[in-house]
Amino acid sequence: MISGMKKGHARILITGSYGQGNTGDEAILTAILDQLRRRMPDARLVVVAGDTETIRRQFGVETVWWGDWAGIAQAVRQSDMVIQGGGGIFFDYSGFHAWNLFENGAPDLAHYGGFSLLANLYHKPFMVYGVGVGPLTTDAGREMVKVAHSLADKITVRDVESKSSLEELGIESNGIEVTADPAFSMRPADEGRAREILSEQGIDCARPVIAVTARPWDYEITQSEWEHSLAGAISELAHSKQAQILMVPFHKGYDDGPLSRIREQLTASEVFVLGNRYAPNEIAGVIGACDLLIGMRLHSILFAILTGTPAVALAYDPKVRSLARRIGHEEICVDLADLSRLKVVIDDVWERREELSRDFGRAGVEMGLLSERNADLACELLNGEIAGAVSPDEQSDMFGEAFYGRLQAVRVRDRMIAKQFEASEIREVIDIIAEEPQPRRAPSFEMADSKKGESLAEFLERTVTETTGYLILIYTRGYAKDGTAGLVKALAERDIPTILISGAEQSATRAISGGKCFHITEAAMNASSDQVLSVTTPRSCRRVVLVRSADLNTFRLINHAHAMNWATVYLPDASEERAEGVLDAHDYIVKNAEHVFAGSESVKGDMKAIDAARIKTVAEGKSFNDQVAEILKVVADPAVKSPVRVAIEGANHG
Repeated sequence: MISGMKKGHARILITGSYGQGNTGDEAILTAILDQLRRRMPDARLVVVAGDTETIRRQFGVETVWWGDWAGIAQAVRQSDMVIQGGGGIFFDYSGFHAWNLFENGAPDLAHYGGFSLLANLYHKPFMVYGVGVGPLTTDAGREMVKVAHSLADKITVRDVESKSSLEELGIESNGIEVTADPAFSMRPADEGRAREILSEQGIDCARPVIAVTARPWDYEITQSEWEHSLAGAISELAHSKQAQILMVPFHKGYDDGPLSRIREQLTASEVFVLGNRYAPNEIAGVIGACDLLIGMRLHSILFAILTGTPAVALAYDPKVRSLARRIGHEEICVDLADLSRLKVVIDDVWERREELSRDFGRAGVEMGLLSERNADLACELLNGEIAGAVSPDEQSDMFGEAFYGRLQAVRVRDRMIAKQFEASEIREVIDIIAEEPQPRRAPSFEMADSKKGESLAEFLERTVTETTGYLILIYTRGYAKDGTAGLVKALAERDIPTILISGAEQSATRAISGGKCFHITEAAMNASSDQVLSVTTPRSCRRVVLVRSADLNTFRLINHAHAMNWATVYLPDASEERAEGVLDAHDYIVKNAEHVFAGSESVKGDMKAIDAARIKTVAEGKSFNDQVAEILKVVADPAVKSPVRVAIEGANHG
């Protein structure tokens, strides 16, 4: 424990899903910082965050980047207490492997599970602060959550279901206290500011306004199915009440897809989208100024409770129903996987608006008081009123120093890889400039060797229709030598449009593919890979990235593909699988691509040490048509997602 130190001058490290652009998580952080500052105004608060600059500027705190474990370990060593704060961060939708612990940028439990271990290693008091636990679907995930909470000096959870989950893992119930989500203590913006924001959006505040929140979700139900049902119910309500619809993105860029598709299906409705980047308390105020919320985001429901706004809760995750049950109004919930009752529930909530508003207001006050208990316990732990962290010993101190040294070595390695990547990009861009002295359009949208002047957008407009089943993007360093030409031809024979990214100009591409292939050079792709991957296609079109080569480009390509909802397949050619200097990239793709093929059983043996269970074999001697058939067969299932893609989709699960 800390000896002879006033709690007000403590250095406290706060970790959670912060600085990732999610309004709910930023609301949690807003509340935690406010709670601690009211009790310890002189404390130095340090936040582990994604966008460190924004968090530093917005909240006036020190920050450390969430993907740098060496920096995080140093912050833990320098802290007087570690708080793992708020949100539903203990879940394993994406699975969990212990070997991913302390891997820079590792997702979900592999990230959140490391903090209790570091705090214990460096003898720091560690508190789990108003979190949600579950769902836990794997043995490895349950074991990690058990270890993380066994090492905690104090645990508070935001609902009884989370406490039950921990008790089932063997955590003693007297060490767990049910409080409330920290965000319940946040103060929403006042009505004047909320109406000002609505007016800025062009909304008539004298008429009914229905707020809608939604997020990507396709567990147990297809995205298009629930979006269609929800749009129909909203349209009917808006028409009957002559109401305006306000779409509220809680995670900019991530929620835009479902909200945009729902908006397209709203018939004869006045629809507005909340623009700009408003603070969490302002968004809460806006929801408070609306007449009804139809909410899929958990914290949009929480904001409705805080502001006394009647709400219909779309229960995509157990935590949504848990919150509604906690305030005594589970009847406002409709399971996302079964929206047959949605219109009935909407009508019922609309008719009971005054009653629900009063009940929500009372519940918001009660939950706010409970949320303050989190900060009281944190102060008690820091002051030694709660039994603290393990006592130091020479062995653990030595191990701590050694472990920190290894994390520093990994940091140096990653920085060298990044610099090598940047240097390669710069050289290739310089080459492009030297070869192309005349002004031209962005390389990623120029068809260098195919139909002269055709842009990527024009190629897609020509080749992708409402009936197109697949769009394939192939990345390769070579072309003919590794069989990629055969794959391109086989795809063209199936009438599948292909975007080919390769390391050299391929003048034969158009002849081989019959006009079904758009070629982009590797250097041009590096300049704008996001633009290439963000192309728009019909919802029925399955977009697939097929990686043939492993190099520094593929780290970024794979992650960006997952973030933009492309399926990923790794089918390396034999020379790439054994090439020196690409082993890190090769290992990374094997672990993170959704589907991995080996060209032969012997090559599969070489890949076994990495992740044998996930590797399929394309038998030697199979035709390119057969290879394409196998690839299309495995990517046809949209439910199969890599841990990285699931982590990106649920990075802000709380």
